[in-house]
Amino acid sequence: MYDWLGIVLAGLSAIAVLVALGMVFLYAPREATMGDVQRIFYFHVASAWVGFFAFFVTFVAGIGYLVQGKRRWDILALSSVEIGLTFITMAVVTGSLWAKPAWGAYWTWE
Repeated sequence: MYDWLGIVLAGLSAIAVLVALGMVFLYAPREATMGDVQRIFYFHVASAWVGFFAFFVTFVAGIGYLVQGKRRWDILALSSVEIGLTFITMAVVTGSLWAKPAWGAYWTWE
């Protein structure tokens, strides 16, 4: 029924990502100490927020499934956990990319 809506939203999302990417590299000023490495934070923080929100949606959908037993809650939980895993992985990778020039190591266990 709303097949066109998914196509339109995917197109708008792609345009928004390209605009954000352009703004990060063309509009955002260079940080005095870290240089261009600081620009990774624009992706790192946003990815972490989206990932944690997706896991919260998974939590709510899991409770909804346990209470109501409807399959739509289970489908929502599965979709949301896949999105959350993708974005949290991006947050970990971008955090490591920032940490290497800042601390001299990709990961420390302090």
